[in-house]
Amino acid sequence: MDQIVDHLDAMHVTVGTSRRAMLKDIRELDARGIWRTSGCRDMAEWVAGHFRLSRWTASQWVRTAHRLEELPRTAAALESGRICLDKTVELTRFVTLKDESTHIKWAARVTPRAVRRRAERAEAESRGKVEVAHRERLLQYWWTVDDKLWIEALLPAAEGVTFVKALERLANQTAGHPDDEADDGREVTIDERRADALVAMASHRIASDLDPDRATVVVHAQLADLLAGINGAEVENGPILHSEVVERLVCDGRLQTVVYDGELKPIGVGLTTNQIPRWLRRLLWKRDGGCVFPGCAQRRFVHGHHIVPWPKGPTDLDNLVLLCKVHHDLVHIYGWRVFLGDRGSAGWLRPDGSPYNPGPKITIVDAEAASEAAPLSQNQDRLILEDRAPPTAAGC
Repeated sequence: MDQIVDHLDAMHVTVGTSRRAMLKDIRELDARGIWRTSGCRDMAEWVAGHFRLSRWTASQWVRTAHRLEELPRTAAALESGRICLDKTVELTRFVTLKDESTHIKWAARVTPRAVRRRAERAEAESRGKVEVAHRERLLQYWWTVDDKLWIEALLPAAEGVTFVKALERLANQTAGHPDDEADDGREVTIDERRADALVAMASHRIASDLDPDRATVVVHAQLADLLAGINGAEVENGPILHSEVVERLVCDGRLQTVVYDGELKPIGVGLTTNQIPRWLRRLLWKRDGGCVFPGCAQRRFVHGHHIVPWPKGPTDLDNLVLLCKVHHDLVHIYGWRVFLGDRGSAGWLRPDGSPYNPGPKITIVDAEAASEAAPLSQNQDRLILEDRAPPTAAGC
């Protein structure tokens, strides 16, 4: 048992050493401008695409990489395993060369959350705290493995007070309602009422949207599955739904049919027009979810791009991808090319025709073991790209 613990401790130090080395390399690559030659907006976007990280995490890595050059003791603490990367990221938000030794001793004893709270207090006390709070406002959400929505938000104080007031007001209005009882007979908690209030706020807003098509909650389902009561309907950008939930949505929802070919691929509108109809744009969003350039997190102001230009190329799903303005210009102005593989994932070619496959270089010895030993998406994409035949012309 002790030997295993000793080995685990040694691996912890190794992880810290590796993290420090990675941050050094990130700083050096940023200084050399690798992101400029890779079609990215900045170094954070390059890191996000290369390692398949969130934009926020990547930006924190880049910021930390630069700050550690000014904080040698903090860098050494990470490298030795004395503090983890999470604590290092938070410490670099507020420590100085003069006081870093004191803060390192403290950080080694407390949780990452405590370090983060200290960083938040330090920034709140600093000049320009209102501007900083406004720039760092965020709301993130993701679907858990058991199909629940997890929400995390960070709001400036003024907006936060407004949000809490509206949420609590609506939650309290539901108290004492005849139906205000959980399925198991117990009284509904305030946390549950707050959750219901948040859903009610969103439902009210989307119901009053002047563009009902864009405000529609889209559910993709096979007709045969609906008739048979089989689970498998998928919310656009969301989870797989139970058949009973789908039945309730279909009861008063708007239905739209999509025709598929013999290979179960949606058929578009062909060469009849270069305009993407709304139903086809929904399918495009379902597949791409935003700009398809690696590391790009843009979901607003994206364009439907014809891979093979219309009218040579059809307005069909397999000839369309979503691109933000920056990466749309990358194709039309700077000579990059984008194409789709058999599985609907996008591949990119640099202006010289060489493939752009961001991701760590990992040697795979056995092809059958690849899917088991390397489940990361970038490795799978790399294997897929080898069999792709890129297009010969940029689209629009």
